[in-house]
Amino acid sequence: GLHYDQLMVLHDAAAADAAASMKIFNIDGSLSGACGNGTRCVAWELLRDSAERRIKLEAHGGPLHVTRDNKWSFTGGMGAPKPGVRAIPLA
Repeated sequence: GLHYDQLMVLHDAAAADAAASMKIFNIDGSLSGACGNGTRCVAWELLRDSAERRIKLEAHGGPLHVTRDNKWSFTGGMGAPKPGVRAIPLA
């Protein structure tokens, strides 16, 4: 079997200002709105040969913005928090 936390699948972005659209799958096949570490890894891959410092990625939970701090360091937000316990997906 496969062993991972989240699987990042990249597609062409719908918005002109986004670099890519990501589907983030959990190990059980469900969609995740965001994955901080995975998003930073995708940003590194997409920006590694570029002079750009910022990138926008589309995700199920909304747009994710990532900034390159230096060659190996990236900072990104996870989108707006969902208020209330009912917004937290518990399976």
